[in-house]
Amino acid sequence: FHLQGQSQAAYPATLSLYSNDSQLSAQVTTLLAQQQVDLESVEILDKQPLLRPQLSLTQTLQHRAELILDQNGDVTVWRYTLTTHYRYQSADHANQSDSSSLPLSVSTDVDLSGGQATVNQRIEADSWALLYRQLASRVMRQLSRQQ
Repeated sequence: FHLQGQSQAAYPATLSLYSNDSQLSAQVTTLLAQQQVDLESVEILDKQPLLRPQLSLTQTLQHRAELILDQNGDVTVWRYTLTTHYRYQSADHANQSDSSSLPLSVSTDVDLSGGQATVNQRIEADSWALLYRQLASRVMRQLSRQQ
């Protein structure tokens, strides 16, 4: 039998990438480079005919929410969520305005019970960095399904 995974994924040979978030763009760019995709970064989305397939990652948002409070009303668990809207257009279907975006989301919970009573900058930075890597991996999985 054969395990399906990244090694079986197919990616376009060339791709234009637009992202409204530089951290997400950097993570996706790194993963695409590992797959030897010839990548062009696009600064603005326009309606010009596409010369190559285009991946757009828009409305990327970070959200932090209180998940669990203790009896004193202090937060013991935070939920960090990172979302983006994924849209892939092949060069030959660029003028179809009906291609909709797909929301992708990843989240992680940060438990502060016990010795660590506050979210320090390092914990927060590490949490966001992890989520950006996870979201970039989700984008890559979705892109491989488009081929």
